[in-house]
Amino acid sequence: MKYLVSFDAYQSNWYVGELYNKFYKFFSSQYNCEYVHMTEFAKIHGEPTNYNQNLPSLFNIYNLIVQDKDTKKTFVHSLHDYAVVMLEHKSAIDKLNIKAFSCSSNLTSDVFNKYEKYIKIIPSFYILENLSDYLDLQEAKKLKQEKIKKAYFNGLCYGHRSQYYNIFKNNLLIDFKNKNDSNDYKTKQQYYSTVSSYKYGLSLNGAAKICYRDLEYFALRTLNIREPLNIITYDQLKEDQHYKVIIDSDIQSKIYDESKFDYINEKINNKISEIDRSGELDYILNNSEKWFDENCLPEKQTKLLCKFINESEIS
Repeated sequence: MKYLVSFDAYQSNWYVGELYNKFYKFFSSQYNCEYVHMTEFAKIHGEPTNYNQNLPSLFNIYNLIVQDKDTKKTFVHSLHDYAVVMLEHKSAIDKLNIKAFSCSSNLTSDVFNKYEKYIKIIPSFYILENLSDYLDLQEAKKLKQEKIKKAYFNGLCYGHRSQYYNIFKNNLLIDFKNKNDSNDYKTKQQYYSTVSSYKYGLSLNGAAKICYRDLEYFALRTLNIREPLNIITYDQLKEDQHYKVIIDSDIQSKIYDESKFDYINEKINNKISEIDRSGELDYILNNSEKWFDENCLPEKQTKLLCKFINESEIS
């Protein structure tokens, strides 16, 4: 079998490019492969590499394209936050004869059911920001710190997050930091050290429903408390097994009503206290740490990419 493999490593230490590089080295040691840079591959097919009619191009830097040179059938893996909207590029999908598409960001059951009728959807994994983050997480994990019995959040505050900042900024059980504020900015090493010292880590949806901090909490054994996470992953993440939902639909419906701020804070604090009393903390921490080790290490993800290609039936 002969494969054409295309991606853009972009820059060193950037996790997406580093992962695809590792995959290519492994995959090409098993099969006859030809590498074509994503920019060149896009030119061959007359497609852009950034946006196409306001939708991310299938040839963007977050994607890996693998094509069987004999069958001309193609597999695409995407780590783009808006990966699922690329499935609207029917003309590009037809040009490449794409038979399977793999992602996790914003891959809900509704999206899966909508597109699986004409293309095979393979649920995938999520990643950290930089390859070096693994070493920094390992170092932070070695720190023996007594856990602060509060929830911690430090991130960019935009959209709904800005409103949650307004709600939680005076909450005694939540240390909510705004990364937009230079006073709250931390280096990765400082951030991981701080996260590891907290019993709970608050995760709020951003561009994608899942984000770096979900994985970071898993790795550091800081209990992930968050909004509902209704995406499909290869190894399915489950409420009450890998994380706890404390921001339910009732709270989500009231965050723009200032008269409900006290109600929201009281409800959130009661939920945190209930977790503390439940005795399920170690169970969830063990499961989430195991999930991280099995789904988020580069070596494991390289093998998963090979598995997805086999499942794609392009050969």
